[in-house]
Amino acid sequence: MAYFSNGCEGDSFRAANCDRCVHDETCAVWLVHLLHNYDQFPEHAKTPEAKGAAEQTRNILGTLIPDGEDCTMFHELTDDEAEASRRKFQATPTTGGCDKPAPWIEEWLSKKQGRNFDQQKKGTT
Repeated sequence: MAYFSNGCEGDSFRAANCDRCVHDETCAVWLVHLLHNYDQFPEHAKTPEAKGAAEQTRNILGTLIPDGEDCTMFHELTDDEAEASRRKFQATPTTGGCDKPAPWIEEWLSKKQGRNFDQQKKGTT
């Protein structure tokens, strides 16, 4: 459902995805997630209309970034663009003071990269 429970989860997702995407700086998908991340929970809604709106928000956000998958707008940078981005931001799988990404992001990274996060952090495969 593409819910980020805290900043570390969001930062980890961005480092693994957005930092490698041509849309990174102007991404409407990420903006919508930032603005409506917490609006997708019907249990917090006080009226039936608000509950319906929360479910619609959850469906929309889940369509843009399906659970455990790439963002639907993801378009990977070319090698030259990626290298320039790495030099500029020195992005890592964890940013913002996080020691380790959330378990679901770690699992997604290991599937995507064919190794587990601890091995990657130590520089082994």
